[in-house]
Amino acid sequence: MPEPMILSEVRRMVEEMQPLNKKLEETEAAIDDYFKPINMEAEAIVKMQLEGEENRTKEMMNIPEKQAFLEKHQAEKLISTENVVTNKHDQDKAST
Repeated sequence: MPEPMILSEVRRMVEEMQPLNKKLEETEAAIDDYFKPINMEAEAIVKMQLEGEENRTKEMMNIPEKQAFLEKHQAEKLISTENVVTNKHDQDKAST
């Protein structure tokens, strides 16, 4: 088969493929447009889930801090109560 015939056949095939490629690109664009609202909604849902996870993580990180505060507060109350009892006991001794 001579080279000009091969080139001619290749050109013909390329010309046939060009409309098919254009149609494929149009179809892909139409599919993208169709799914765009769904993708946006899915992104919003994922974002909300990530924010929720982030908030839960922050809350869990604050738990030890809150626990330490409560324990400190209880210890201070206990010391204060012991001081009141000791002062009362000392006053009772002094008055007798």
